[in-house]
Order: sequence, then C-alpha cells, then structure tokens
Amino acid sequence: MNLNQEQLKALQDYAYNLIPLGIVAVMMEVDVMDLRIAIERVDSPEHRAYYKGYGQMLLETRKQIIKSAQNGSNPAQQQLLQFIREFQNDNNTL
Repeated sequence: MNLNQEQLKALQDYAYNLIPLGIVAVMMEVDVMDLRIAIERVDSPEHRAYYKGYGQMLLETRKQIIKSAQNGSNPAQQQLLQFIREFQNDNNTL
C-alpha cells in the first residue's frame, strides 16, 4: 500500500482512538479493502502502525483497570481476573 510516514502516524492515531477501519479509510482517502489487506500483512508498516496504536490504547486501559482494582473496585477486580486468565491461557500455548 505504501503509506507515507504522516499517513502511518494517522493510522496509528485512528487505531489508538478505536476508529472503525471503514471510517479510517474514508478519512485517509484510501480504499478500505486495500487498507485491510495491508494491515493483515504482518510484515507491513501498516500492520505495525495499526497495532501499535491499538496496543497503546489497550495498555493504557488495562493500567487504569489494574489501578482501579487495586483501589477496591469490584468490577475492575473481575475484569483483572479475566485479564489474568487470558494471559495465562495465551502463555500456556507458547
């Protein structure tokens, strides 16, 4: 797809803000299927930019949930337990 650095940064920002891919394509003025294919290619800069943005959002959200759980929030504690189970399941398959 060959997005330039400015476009890759925008893609990362859209993913961070959880903007649906169809809307991202319209905002970036690119074909949605071309963008989807580029993101699915694990060796592409588009894949790295998209998942870096998404990963940053996940990290920040999970940090807040962990902090809330440590402060006694029961819903946050339940969510944290789910994260722990997912983490253990994922690492047991390595």
